[in-house]
Amino acid sequence: MLTSILSWLSGGLLTSVLQPVFAWLGKRQDVTLEGFKAAAGEDAAAYTAWLDFEKTVYTARLAAASWWGPKLLCMLVGVPACLHVGMIFLDSTFTFGMGHYGSLGIAKLPPDYFDYEKIVVDFVFGVSIVGPMASSVSSWLHRA
Repeated sequence: MLTSILSWLSGGLLTSVLQPVFAWLGKRQDVTLEGFKAAAGEDAAAYTAWLDFEKTVYTARLAAASWWGPKLLCMLVGVPACLHVGMIFLDSTFTFGMGHYGSLGIAKLPPDYFDYEKIVVDFVFGVSIVGPMASSVSSWLHRA
């Protein structure tokens, strides 16, 4: 009789009570696992986006650092032209206590060179103003 009671407890009662409990615990573990998978996927996507951003930043820095030729030309051509135009501007604007304009005696360039100097100055100041705007528009147009 004891064996029949034990077999009934182990077979029928324990199975009918423990099976739902184990099923509930298994589903709870599945929910936790799915939550972990979703969070890991979001973290991986965020990390990938961060790596893409870092790649873009370093590519831009490398391009800016390797662009030394035009910078050298700008220094050799643009700086003297801008300084000369600036000195003519100052000389023809202020008297510097001498009573008349042009008191420093800075001569203007001959017409051929004056046109060249004007183009250089226009380019230097035009690039300094339009360059960042064009870069911003370009980056906006090429956004992913």
